[in-house]
Amino acid sequence: MERAPAKEVAKGTFLFHQGDPVDGIYAVEQGRLRLSFHSADGHEALVHVARVGDLIIESALFAGTYHCDAFATEDSQVRVLERHSLLNALRSTPKLSLRFMEVLAKQVRLLRARIENRNIRFARDRVIHYIITHGREGRVINLDGSLKELALDLGLSRESLSRILSQLKKDGTIERTSGMITLRKLVKLPS
Repeated sequence: MERAPAKEVAKGTFLFHQGDPVDGIYAVEQGRLRLSFHSADGHEALVHVARVGDLIIESALFAGTYHCDAFATEDSQVRVLERHSLLNALRSTPKLSLRFMEVLAKQVRLLRARIENRNIRFARDRVIHYIITHGREGRVINLDGSLKELALDLGLSRESLSRILSQLKKDGTIERTSGMITLRKLVKLPS
């Protein structure tokens, strides 16, 4: 597969909108994009926050239109992987197909953790579960986005998340430094 073209996406602009025709999938090389859709009542539902190294909108390989919006939360650059070229390359290059499956398997694992997290009743437990499932070694989360993005990911308001983080810090469960949350105590979550 020849080198995919790069596309610049300025902070505060959209890469694509829900319902736009699919031209391909994207590899994030720089910046961050928030994938979300709006419900009929206008509520934003976060699908994913894409960071450097992420592939986004893989399901578009087999769809006619995009199922969500992609909004740049900072200046970003993506590689456009044109659908037909990528499918042909996957058919003819086993090594590429295996790497693509590896990326998809990782994303399925993270998606399952998000679904599991959303089913946790208490917000405090949800935050701890997120640190364990998304953190390095189950203990350290790098906050490379805003608290609002993290709150959306957890299904909480920004205010609730701030309150919970303050309580967890106060009772010594977490340590919070600039851009990082570290789980200090091993916590058994209710099953």
